[in-house]
Amino acid sequence: MCRNAARLVLSLALLAAIPGGADSGEIKQVRLQIQNRQLSETGETVRLSQGDRIELHWVSDEPAELHLHGYDITLKVVPGKTGVMALAADVPGRFPVTAHGLDGGHGHQTLIYLEIYPE
Repeated sequence: MCRNAARLVLSLALLAAIPGGADSGEIKQVRLQIQNRQLSETGETVRLSQGDRIELHWVSDEPAELHLHGYDITLKVVPGKTGVMALAADVPGRFPVTAHGLDGGHGHQTLIYLEIYPE
C-alpha cells in the first residue's frame, strides 16, 4: 500500500474512533484529483463502515463522467470546478468509481474503490 493510501486509511480510522464521530452523523470528506487521466496522490481504496456518510470531492484537469457502481451515482466533472459525490454507506461491499470519457471516447477506467464494511 502506498504511503498516501496508508495515511488516508489511518485518517478515516482515527475519525471513526473519535467519540461521537461516525455515529454523530458527521460527514467524512475525501479530496480526489484526476490529473493526466490518473488519480494523483491517493490510494486505490477508501475504507468505510456501514452507516458512514461520505463526500468525495473531485477535481479533474479534463472533463469526465464519474460513476460509483453499486450505488449508481454519477457525476460530471469539468476542469477548474470541484464536483461532489455524496452518499450514505448503507450497502456493504466493494464498489469501483470509474471514469467515462477521459480518453475522449466511450471507454472507462477504474479510479478508486470504496470498501464498505458491515457494522
